[in-house]
Amino acid sequence: MMGHRFKNWLVRNDGTAPIEGAVVFPILIFCIFGVFVAGNYLMGLNMSQRYVEESARMTRMLNNPTQAEIEAVLADNIEAPMFGTYKKSVTISTDQAGQRFANLNIGYTYLLEIPFIDPIHLNSESNTRVPLRNIPG
Repeated sequence: MMGHRFKNWLVRNDGTAPIEGAVVFPILIFCIFGVFVAGNYLMGLNMSQRYVEESARMTRMLNNPTQAEIEAVLADNIEAPMFGTYKKSVTISTDQAGQRFANLNIGYTYLLEIPFIDPIHLNSESNTRVPLRNIPG
């Protein structure tokens, strides 16, 4: 019974198959490219978080670093993204107890360009706060 229905579906001559294909194909292509774009954005977001964490670990090992040294560590760890752009910043702050902290921040911007639609900017930030060592030597 099932084979008979499938055989009838293959040999139909009423012209509905091209119309169904014309309706379904653009939706299918849109979904495939949507998954690709979302994957690229999430990959860039994950990489920015990884760069911040890696830079924080390296910064933690420096003894009494300056802001320029921390910025150099951050610049050394960042690779150019496949899609989008990174913007890095470093600030040094001191809490009430006198402990110094470095605030590492990487902003990730992904520009989504769809024909006939205004460009969409997807922005995110990855940041961490690192206590700075000051070992008397």
